Amino acid sequence: MKNVELQKQILVDSHVSIHALEERDAANLFRLTERNRARLKQWLPWLDDTRTQADTLRFIQGAEKAFESKTGLHAKILLRGQIAGTIGLHYIDWVNARTSIGYWLGAEFEGRGIMARSCRALIDYLFKELKMNRVEILIAPGNKKSQAIPRKLGFTEEGTLRQYARMYTQFADHIVYSVLAKEWDR
Repeated sequence: MKNVELQKQILVDSHVSIHALEERDAANLFRLTERNRARLKQWLPWLDDTRTQADTLRFIQGAEKAFESKTGLHAKILLRGQIAGTIGLHYIDWVNARTSIGYWLGAEFEGRGIMARSCRALIDYLFKELKMNRVEILIAPGNKKSQAIPRKLGFTEEGTLRQYARMYTQFADHIVYSVLAKEWDR
C-alpha cells in the first residue's frame, strides 16, 4: 500500500470544502438523503438500504474504516458549513494508481457549480498529492446532470459498460468517463 496519509479536508474555495464523513454527520446527512430520496433513487442503488439514521451511521462507520485503511474516501461537501451532498472514492487501487469518483448533491444546491468545483479540487488532490494516474467516473446514460461534470472537466468518454450495476430490480448500463494525470494539467 502507498505510504501516504489521506487528507480529511480539501478546501474547494472560500465557501465550499470537502471533509471526510464522521459519525456526528449521520443525522444531517440522513435528513438531506430523505429530502432527496425520490430524485436520487432513479440513479443510485443504495437508497433502499438507507431507511434510518442508523443506516446512515453504519455507512459512515464503514467510510471511516475505508479511510483508515486507505482503501476509500467518502466525504461531505460543505457549503458555508452546511452539508450540500457527498463526494467520494469508491476504491483506491494503489498498485495501478487509479480510482473512481462518485457524487450527489441535494436539489437545493444544484446549478451553482458546487459539484464541478468539488470534483476539480478532489482530482487535483488525487493527481498531485496521491500520485494517481487515472480517475474514472461511471454514470447511468440517462443522468444528464451528472454527465455534465466529467464533460465540463475534460474527461474522455470511453464507452458504455452494459448492464454494469444492479439498480433495484434490473441492471443498468453505465458510461465510463476517465482522465489521466498527463491530461489533467493541459
